Amino acid sequence: MKKIVNVIIENDGYLVKNNSEDGTFTRVMPQGIQRIPCIPFYHSAWLIMGNLLKPAVTDFVDVVNSQYGKIKNVYGMVAYPADALPADIRMIQQTLEYAGFKGLKMVSKTSLLKAEGLTNYIAISASERLVVLEWYRDGVPTESRYYNKVSVGRNRLLSDIEKIQKRQAGSKLKVFVFDGCAELAGLYSVGELVDENRALKLLVKTGYEQYKIKNAPEVNVGSVSSATLDDLKLEDLVLEETDAAVSVDENVNASENQDDIAVVCVPDVVNKKEDKEEAVETEELHVDEELEQRLAIDVNEPDKEFDEWAYKQALAEEEIEK
Repeated sequence: MKKIVNVIIENDGYLVKNNSEDGTFTRVMPQGIQRIPCIPFYHSAWLIMGNLLKPAVTDFVDVVNSQYGKIKNVYGMVAYPADALPADIRMIQQTLEYAGFKGLKMVSKTSLLKAEGLTNYIAISASERLVVLEWYRDGVPTESRYYNKVSVGRNRLLSDIEKIQKRQAGSKLKVFVFDGCAELAGLYSVGELVDENRALKLLVKTGYEQYKIKNAPEVNVGSVSSATLDDLKLEDLVLEETDAAVSVDENVNASENQDDIAVVCVPDVVNKKEDKEEAVETEELHVDEELEQRLAIDVNEPDKEFDEWAYKQALAEEEIEK
Protein backbone atom coordinates (compact mmCIF):
# COMPACT_ATOMS: atom_id res chain seq x y z
CA MET A 1 0.00 0.00 0.00
CA LYS A 2 1.22 3.50 -0.83
CA LYS A 3 2.50 5.51 2.09
CA ILE A 4 0.92 8.97 2.01
CA VAL A 5 2.15 12.10 3.78
CA ASN A 6 -0.67 14.58 4.44
CA VAL A 7 0.34 18.25 4.33
CA ILE A 8 -1.68 21.46 4.73
CA ILE A 9 -0.17 24.70 3.45
CA GLU A 10 -0.73 27.27 6.20
CA ASN A 11 0.08 30.98 6.20
CA ASP A 12 3.39 30.54 8.02
CA GLY A 13 4.51 27.08 6.96
CA TYR A 14 3.58 23.43 6.58
CA LEU A 15 1.28 21.33 8.73
CA VAL A 16 2.44 17.70 8.46
CA LYS A 17 0.35 14.87 9.93
CA ASN A 18 2.48 12.55 12.03
CA ASN A 19 2.72 8.88 11.13
CA SER A 20 0.48 7.80 14.02
CA GLU A 21 -3.17 7.13 14.77
CA ASP A 22 -3.47 9.79 17.48
CA GLY A 23 -4.10 12.60 14.97
CA THR A 24 -1.04 14.60 16.02
CA PHE A 25 0.82 16.83 13.59
CA THR A 26 4.06 18.77 13.28
CA ARG A 27 4.21 22.42 12.26
CA VAL A 28 7.22 23.22 10.08
CA MET A 29 8.39 26.81 9.71
CA PRO A 30 10.62 27.27 6.63
CA GLN A 31 14.12 28.53 7.40
CA GLY A 32 16.52 30.66 5.41
CA ILE A 33 13.89 32.68 3.54
CA GLN A 34 12.90 36.31 3.64
CA ARG A 35 9.29 36.78 4.71
CA ILE A 36 7.46 39.43 2.67
CA PRO A 37 4.23 40.88 4.14
CA CYS A 38 1.04 39.70 2.39
CA ILE A 39 3.03 37.30 0.19
CA PRO A 40 2.77 33.52 0.79
CA PHE A 41 5.94 32.11 2.34
CA TYR A 42 6.56 29.62 -0.49
CA HIS A 43 7.13 32.52 -2.91
CA SER A 44 10.22 33.56 -0.95
CA ALA A 45 11.85 30.17 -1.52
CA TRP A 46 12.09 31.01 -5.23
CA LEU A 47 13.91 34.30 -4.78
CA ILE A 48 17.47 34.64 -6.09
CA MET A 49 16.79 32.22 -8.97
CA GLY A 50 15.62 29.47 -6.63
CA ASN A 51 18.81 29.39 -4.56
CA LEU A 52 16.74 29.48 -1.35
CA LEU A 53 14.81 26.31 -2.17
CA LYS A 54 17.16 23.97 -0.33
CA PRO A 55 17.21 25.80 3.04
CA ALA A 56 13.48 26.44 2.73
CA VAL A 57 12.60 22.72 2.55
CA THR A 58 15.38 21.20 4.68
CA ASP A 59 13.37 21.14 7.93
CA PHE A 60 10.29 19.88 6.08
CA VAL A 61 12.27 16.99 4.57
CA ASP A 62 13.77 16.15 7.98
CA VAL A 63 10.27 15.91 9.53
CA VAL A 64 8.99 13.65 6.75
CA ASN A 65 12.09 11.45 6.89
CA SER A 66 11.79 11.04 10.66
CA GLN A 67 8.10 10.13 10.47
CA TYR A 68 7.74 8.15 7.24
CA GLY A 69 11.20 7.14 6.10
CA LYS A 70 12.89 8.54 3.00
CA ILE A 71 10.73 11.19 1.35
CA LYS A 72 11.62 9.82 -2.10
CA ASN A 73 9.66 6.67 -1.24
CA VAL A 74 6.40 8.34 -0.17
CA TYR A 75 3.53 10.20 -1.81
CA GLY A 76 2.17 13.60 -0.84
CA MET A 77 -1.44 14.72 -0.37
CA VAL A 78 -1.43 18.51 -0.15
CA ALA A 79 -4.17 21.02 0.71
CA TYR A 80 -3.53 24.58 -0.49
CA PRO A 81 -5.22 27.91 0.48
CA ALA A 82 -8.54 28.87 -1.10
CA ASP A 83 -7.14 31.96 -2.83
CA ALA A 84 -4.23 30.14 -4.49
CA LEU A 85 -3.85 31.07 -8.16
CA PRO A 86 -2.73 28.52 -10.76
CA ALA A 87 0.78 30.00 -10.49
CA ASP A 88 0.68 29.56 -6.69
CA ILE A 89 -0.43 25.95 -7.00
CA ARG A 90 2.32 25.22 -9.49
CA MET A 91 4.87 26.90 -7.21
CA ILE A 92 3.79 24.76 -4.23
CA GLN A 93 3.90 21.66 -6.42
CA GLN A 94 7.38 22.37 -7.72
CA THR A 95 8.66 23.19 -4.22
CA LEU A 96 7.45 19.84 -2.86
CA GLU A 97 8.69 18.00 -5.95
CA TYR A 98 12.09 19.53 -5.27
CA ALA A 99 11.80 18.28 -1.68
CA GLY A 100 11.68 14.77 -3.13
CA PHE A 101 8.14 13.34 -3.05
CA LYS A 102 7.62 10.32 -5.27
CA GLY A 103 4.24 11.71 -6.33
CA LEU A 104 1.84 14.52 -5.43
CA LYS A 105 -1.87 15.23 -5.47
CA MET A 106 -3.27 18.63 -4.53
CA VAL A 107 -6.69 19.93 -3.49
CA SER A 108 -8.11 23.16 -2.10
CA LYS A 109 -8.34 23.20 1.69
CA THR A 110 -11.98 24.28 1.67
CA SER A 111 -12.95 21.40 -0.64
CA LEU A 112 -12.03 18.79 1.99
CA LEU A 113 -15.59 18.72 3.36
CA LYS A 114 -16.53 16.52 0.41
CA ALA A 115 -14.90 13.72 2.41
CA GLU A 116 -17.83 14.05 4.83
CA GLY A 117 -20.35 13.89 2.00
CA LEU A 118 -20.96 17.66 1.90
CA THR A 119 -21.29 19.24 -1.52
CA ASN A 120 -23.39 22.39 -0.91
CA TYR A 121 -22.09 24.75 1.76
CA ILE A 122 -20.41 28.08 2.49
CA ALA A 123 -16.73 28.11 3.50
CA ILE A 124 -14.83 31.00 5.10
CA SER A 125 -11.04 30.93 5.27
CA ALA A 126 -8.11 33.34 5.46
CA SER A 127 -4.79 33.25 3.65
CA GLU A 128 -1.68 35.38 3.91
CA ARG A 129 -3.38 37.83 1.56
CA LEU A 130 -7.16 37.76 1.94
CA VAL A 131 -10.27 36.52 3.69
CA VAL A 132 -12.21 34.29 1.29
CA LEU A 133 -15.90 33.37 1.32
CA GLU A 134 -16.86 30.53 -1.05
CA TRP A 135 -20.20 29.08 -2.05
CA TYR A 136 -19.80 25.39 -2.88
CA ARG A 137 -22.44 23.86 -5.13
CA ASP A 138 -22.21 20.23 -6.18
CA GLY A 139 -18.72 20.11 -4.73
CA VAL A 140 -17.42 23.07 -6.78
CA PRO A 141 -16.85 26.66 -5.53
CA THR A 142 -19.17 28.42 -7.97
CA GLU A 143 -18.86 31.80 -6.27
CA SER A 144 -15.94 33.27 -4.37
CA ARG A 145 -15.72 36.61 -2.59
CA TYR A 146 -12.37 38.10 -1.58
CA TYR A 147 -11.99 40.65 1.22
CA ASN A 148 -9.31 42.96 2.54
CA LYS A 149 -8.10 41.31 5.77
CA VAL A 150 -7.64 44.56 7.68
CA SER A 151 -11.11 45.97 7.08
CA VAL A 152 -13.70 43.23 6.67
CA GLY A 153 -15.75 42.41 9.76
CA ARG A 154 -18.22 39.80 10.88
CA ASN A 155 -21.26 41.91 9.97
CA ARG A 156 -20.06 42.26 6.38
CA LEU A 157 -19.53 38.51 6.06
CA LEU A 158 -22.92 37.73 7.59
CA SER A 159 -24.57 40.15 5.19
CA ASP A 160 -22.97 38.44 2.17
CA ILE A 161 -23.82 35.00 3.55
CA GLU A 162 -27.43 36.10 3.91
CA LYS A 163 -27.49 37.22 0.25
CA ILE A 164 -26.27 33.80 -0.83
CA GLN A 165 -28.78 32.07 1.41
CA LYS A 166 -31.63 33.97 -0.23
CA ARG A 167 -30.53 32.65 -3.63
CA GLN A 168 -30.26 29.10 -2.37
CA ALA A 169 -33.26 26.99 -3.27
CA GLY A 170 -34.38 24.51 -0.65
CA SER A 171 -32.64 24.00 2.69
CA LYS A 172 -30.32 26.48 4.34
CA LEU A 173 -26.62 26.23 3.57
CA LYS A 174 -24.27 25.23 6.37
CA VAL A 175 -21.45 27.67 7.10
CA PHE A 176 -17.94 26.44 7.92
CA VAL A 177 -15.01 28.50 9.20
CA PHE A 178 -11.58 27.03 8.50
CA ASP A 179 -9.04 27.60 11.24
CA GLY A 180 -5.40 28.37 10.60
CA CYS A 181 -4.72 32.03 11.34
CA ALA A 182 -5.43 34.64 14.00
CA GLU A 183 -7.53 36.78 11.66
CA LEU A 184 -10.47 34.37 11.91
CA ALA A 185 -10.54 34.19 15.72
CA GLY A 186 -13.51 36.55 15.90
CA LEU A 187 -15.47 34.64 13.25
CA TYR A 188 -15.73 31.24 14.89
CA SER A 189 -19.30 31.88 16.02
CA VAL A 190 -20.39 32.62 12.43
CA GLY A 191 -20.33 28.94 11.48
CA GLU A 192 -19.04 25.51 12.36
CA LEU A 193 -15.31 25.44 13.04
CA VAL A 194 -13.04 23.22 10.97
CA ASP A 195 -9.88 23.17 13.06
CA GLU A 196 -6.48 21.92 11.95
CA ASN A 197 -6.98 18.45 13.43
CA ARG A 198 -10.28 17.99 11.65
CA ALA A 199 -8.88 19.32 8.37
CA LEU A 200 -6.02 16.80 8.54
CA LYS A 201 -8.44 13.94 9.16
CA LEU A 202 -10.46 15.03 6.13
CA LEU A 203 -7.25 15.27 4.10
CA VAL A 204 -6.34 11.69 5.09
CA LYS A 205 -9.63 10.39 3.72
CA THR A 206 -9.36 12.58 0.62
CA GLY A 207 -5.87 11.19 -0.02
CA TYR A 208 -7.09 7.61 0.16
CA GLU A 209 -9.81 8.44 -2.35
CA GLN A 210 -7.44 10.35 -4.65
CA TYR A 211 -4.90 7.54 -4.67
CA LYS A 212 -7.71 4.95 -4.94
CA ILE A 213 -6.65 3.04 -1.85
CA LYS A 214 -9.28 0.74 -0.39
CA ASN A 215 -10.16 0.51 3.29
CA ALA A 216 -9.93 4.25 3.86
CA PRO A 217 -9.94 5.21 7.56
CA GLU A 218 -13.15 6.51 9.07
CA VAL A 219 -13.29 10.27 9.65
CA ASN A 220 -14.63 10.81 13.15
CA VAL A 221 -14.49 14.39 14.38
CA GLY A 222 -17.30 14.22 16.92
CA SER A 223 -20.77 15.67 16.70
CA VAL A 224 -20.81 19.43 16.38
CA SER A 225 -23.93 21.39 15.51
CA SER A 226 -23.74 23.28 12.25
CA ALA A 227 -24.69 26.94 12.18
CA THR A 228 -26.98 28.41 9.55
CA LEU A 229 -28.50 31.84 9.08
CA ASP A 230 -31.59 30.60 10.93
CA ASP A 231 -29.47 30.33 14.07
CA LEU A 232 -27.29 33.38 13.41
CA LYS A 233 -29.33 36.56 13.67
CA LEU A 234 -27.45 39.52 12.28
CA GLU A 235 -28.72 41.83 15.04
CA ASP A 236 -27.52 39.36 17.69
CA LEU A 237 -23.95 39.38 16.37
CA VAL A 238 -23.03 43.04 16.61
CA LEU A 239 -19.29 43.48 16.96
CA GLU A 240 -18.13 44.25 20.49
CA GLU A 241 -14.97 46.08 21.45
CA THR A 242 -13.33 42.86 22.66
CA ASP A 243 -14.56 40.74 19.75
CA ALA A 244 -13.45 42.55 16.62
CA ALA A 245 -13.09 40.33 13.58
CA VAL A 246 -10.28 40.93 11.12
CA SER A 247 -10.00 44.61 11.91
CA VAL A 248 -7.20 46.86 13.09
CA ASP A 249 -9.67 49.60 13.99
CA GLU A 250 -12.53 48.92 16.40
CA ASN A 251 -14.68 51.52 14.68
CA VAL A 252 -14.25 50.08 11.19
CA ASN A 253 -17.55 49.18 9.57
CA ALA A 254 -16.76 47.08 6.55
CA SER A 255 -19.92 47.95 4.70
CA GLU A 256 -18.97 51.64 4.79
CA ASN A 257 -15.20 51.32 4.45
CA GLN A 258 -14.08 52.29 0.97
CA ASP A 259 -10.85 50.28 1.35
CA ASP A 260 -12.75 47.05 1.84
CA ILE A 261 -12.44 44.96 -1.31
CA ALA A 262 -14.89 42.23 -2.23
CA VAL A 263 -14.57 40.64 -5.64
CA VAL A 264 -17.26 38.21 -6.74
CA CYS A 265 -16.18 35.51 -9.18
CA VAL A 266 -19.01 33.55 -10.75
CA PRO A 267 -17.90 30.81 -13.21
CA ASP A 268 -19.97 29.82 -16.23
CA VAL A 269 -21.51 26.88 -14.40
CA VAL A 270 -23.71 29.27 -12.41
CA ASN A 271 -27.07 29.97 -13.97
CA LYS A 272 -26.98 33.34 -15.70
CA LYS A 273 -30.45 34.10 -14.38
CA GLU A 274 -28.93 34.64 -10.96
CA ASP A 275 -26.95 37.56 -12.27
CA LYS A 276 -30.19 39.40 -13.00
CA GLU A 277 -31.50 38.93 -9.48
CA GLU A 278 -29.06 41.41 -8.01
CA ALA A 279 -29.23 44.93 -9.38
CA VAL A 280 -25.83 46.46 -10.01
CA GLU A 281 -25.52 50.08 -9.06
CA THR A 282 -23.40 52.14 -11.45
CA GLU A 283 -21.89 55.42 -10.41
CA GLU A 284 -22.20 58.17 -13.02
CA LEU A 285 -18.83 59.56 -14.05
CA HIS A 286 -18.16 63.12 -13.09
CA VAL A 287 -17.67 65.31 -16.15
CA ASP A 288 -14.43 67.24 -15.98
CA GLU A 289 -14.96 70.08 -18.48
CA GLU A 290 -11.47 71.51 -17.98
CA LEU A 291 -9.89 68.14 -18.69
CA GLU A 292 -12.01 67.67 -21.79
CA GLN A 293 -10.94 71.08 -23.11
CA ARG A 294 -7.28 70.23 -22.54
CA LEU A 295 -7.64 66.90 -24.29
CA ALA A 296 -9.77 68.18 -27.18
CA ILE A 297 -7.95 68.24 -30.51
CA ASP A 298 -9.23 70.08 -33.59
CA VAL A 299 -7.86 68.14 -36.56
CA ASN A 300 -8.73 70.99 -38.92
CA GLU A 301 -6.60 73.52 -37.09
CA PRO A 302 -2.86 73.34 -37.80
CA ASP A 303 -0.56 72.88 -34.86
CA LYS A 304 0.87 76.30 -33.88
CA GLU A 305 4.18 74.70 -32.93
CA PHE A 306 4.47 72.94 -36.29
CA ASP A 307 7.59 74.12 -38.20
CA GLU A 308 6.69 73.78 -41.88
CA TRP A 309 10.12 74.88 -43.13
CA ALA A 310 11.92 72.27 -41.00
CA TYR A 311 9.47 69.63 -42.18
CA LYS A 312 10.14 70.42 -45.90
CA GLN A 313 13.88 70.60 -45.21
CA ALA A 314 13.78 67.13 -43.70
CA LEU A 315 11.90 65.75 -46.67
CA ALA A 316 14.47 67.30 -49.06
CA GLU A 317 17.38 65.77 -47.13
CA GLU A 318 15.63 62.40 -47.21
CA GLU A 319 15.26 62.64 -51.00
CA ILE A 320 18.97 63.48 -51.41
CA GLU A 321 19.97 60.43 -49.35
CA LYS A 322 17.87 58.20 -51.61
